[in-house]
Amino acid sequence: MIVDRRTWNIKLGHAPEALDLLKAEFAALEAGDACPPYRIYVSRIGQFSQIAAEYEFENLAAQEAFWADWRPQDPAFIKEWFGLNRGEIQIEVWDL
Repeated sequence: MIVDRRTWNIKLGHAPEALDLLKAEFAALEAGDACPPYRIYVSRIGQFSQIAAEYEFENLAAQEAFWADWRPQDPAFIKEWFGLNRGEIQIEVWDL
């Protein structure tokens, strides 16, 4: 089992909006069969305006297949998402 963690730095003052957008995207994914187990985190203490999401996969092949097939549920998602973040992303893959 692995965890794919992605952390984004959000433009100051836009974390609530970015969080709502990310939650809406994953709620739409959950309506289908393609959504892996996931968690979304927002910093409480530490670097502010940061959002992290973790996705669980059985193995690297499942992770790669998910991201290769993923398309935003809302076509406007990508434009809105990148309008809210500072263009920085940290991607980590952990053994669980």
